[in-house]
Amino acid sequence: MNLDCTCFRVRRLSRHISQLYDDALRPVGLRVTQFSLLSALKKNGTMTVTSLADYLGSDHTSISRALATLKSHNWVMLTQGGDKRSTLVEISNLGLEIVREATPYWSNAQQRISDLLGSGTKLELDKGFDELFMRLSEL
Repeated sequence: MNLDCTCFRVRRLSRHISQLYDDALRPVGLRVTQFSLLSALKKNGTMTVTSLADYLGSDHTSISRALATLKSHNWVMLTQGGDKRSTLVEISNLGLEIVREATPYWSNAQQRISDLLGSGTKLELDKGFDELFMRLSEL
């Protein structure tokens, strides 16, 4: 593989950033993927599994697998939607509590990334990532 490959660079960086966040969230027993799911539900309210996957830019299978773990901790509630093929996901009171508890740890990880990059560079990267995501979503 050519190390000049954009995909390689993004995946390598993603692994390191995910590890930094996972390490930061470890004291509350969360992984960054779980925190992201719970935060999305906190922000948006009840969602279908499909809409949650779309919102997070993930696939239905990965989201369903992650939700099973969250459900086992009673952090989310799953119910059948109006359409028998859809499942509704709602954050529970315990889920809201774990997000509140985890947020300072997540904020520390965010600050570490910002400190490493510098705030201007971080803002530029965030904007560039969001723009690229939107363009790729249109393909």
